[in-house]
Amino acid sequence: MSKPQNSSKKDKPANNGSPILRFFVKTGIFFAGLFLCGVLLAGMALALAWPNLPDLHAMTDYRPRVPLRVYTADKVLIGEFGEERRNVLRFNEIPDVMKSAVLAAEDDRFYQHGGIDWTGVVRAGLTNLINMSKTQGASTITMQVARNFYLSSEKTYSRKFYELLLTFKIESELTKDQILELYMNQIYLGHRAYGFAAASRTYFGKPLSEVTPAEAAMLAGIPKAPSRFNPISNRPRAELRQRYVLGRMLSLGYLTEPEYKTAMAQQIVMKSAEGTPAGGYSIHGEYVAELARQLLFNVYQDNVYSRGINIYTTVQSKDQEAAYRAVREGVLEYTRRAPYPGPEEQLDLPAGTENNPQALDEFLDGVFDKFSDSGDLLTAVVLSASPTEVKLARSSREIITVTDKKVLGVVARALNDKAKPEQRIKRGSVVYIRKLGDNWEIINLPSVQAAFVALSPQDGAIRAMVGGFDFYRGNFNRVTQAWRQPGSNI
Repeated sequence: MSKPQNSSKKDKPANNGSPILRFFVKTGIFFAGLFLCGVLLAGMALALAWPNLPDLHAMTDYRPRVPLRVYTADKVLIGEFGEERRNVLRFNEIPDVMKSAVLAAEDDRFYQHGGIDWTGVVRAGLTNLINMSKTQGASTITMQVARNFYLSSEKTYSRKFYELLLTFKIESELTKDQILELYMNQIYLGHRAYGFAAASRTYFGKPLSEVTPAEAAMLAGIPKAPSRFNPISNRPRAELRQRYVLGRMLSLGYLTEPEYKTAMAQQIVMKSAEGTPAGGYSIHGEYVAELARQLLFNVYQDNVYSRGINIYTTVQSKDQEAAYRAVREGVLEYTRRAPYPGPEEQLDLPAGTENNPQALDEFLDGVFDKFSDSGDLLTAVVLSASPTEVKLARSSREIITVTDKKVLGVVARALNDKAKPEQRIKRGSVVYIRKLGDNWEIINLPSVQAAFVALSPQDGAIRAMVGGFDFYRGNFNRVTQAWRQPGSNI
């Protein structure tokens, strides 16, 4: 009998593919499963979150509140308390030049996209990748409306998710004109001005219908950074942003070449509606106004800020301004006599930054966020320093050189190479400067305080009151709240 042949090789199942092929098949199935799970989770999140989005009816229910206003005895406004300054306009009441400026500055494809500008997202991503920094954003007007109305400023994924959902809801329920109207009436533009109509009166003292292309471009440049791009806080920075917006308006066809040249040549005049310095008051009566607010709040509580109440105090405007100047000058004179303690902070200013206007302005923006101006004491960063000359920057277009021997004598020790590191003024130092006639002085922010009050002996009426050097650096009133008198009592 012959031996059976071994047929194991012949009967072995055929190979279904190489190991590499099986790997890719399994990997594909795995990622397909992940994708399906992601879709299911996204669907569940959408189903849970969408019903919780706010009702859009509240966005169009405008009820402007009239603030509490405080005046001197001679009817000079010294204080205004309320959540906002606002003048609401309908879409057809907003001038076309203002709409064009806003679109050019913030979202030129607003009428083409559906709430998210994917082209802008890709462009911003590539730009940021090339520059290795976040130099460009892709936030649309609709996304800003969603953020400004209902969402907090916290940088979390959940907030971003809700922002996207609300953006889609706004786009689905409102027309483009309605969204733009909301944006232009609600956006914050600095100095408690909400909306472009209120901002026009705050900065230019005129209704929005009268703004020129140059003024419209300056207003449209503010939303990017209201604290830094408004023409009161930083005029040079606001003008740089204005020129950018005008250039965009020209390139998009909103302005002709002659209109663009006219706008670029126009000198912007800052004047508020009351004829006072734009955005502020003609005199410094902050402590008086705050005391009046506290007294009335005890009667009306929170309702005091929306009922349009006017308070007339016993203070005389000329006496009040004289008291303010006397306190400031007295404290600064004492500060000059004391040894200079050193810069507010020492920063690392990269070499050559002053030769790059954009880089310098971005660096200064961060400085001004932390060290704000105090009245006529202005924040500046030292570019170079020696015993005979100090060069400082307020912006890329405002470089100040101090060479006066008397002025430099006050900070001479800080300019010496042997000065202690924390006291020495050098490149990158953050200092305060103040205009003295045709010169500038370098002076530190005072560490001492003073107060002043003038009373009428006949009836005890307050004619002038100053509770400290700078109300906006702590509104503690040393006249009414301190437990000890600030000086001699006559």
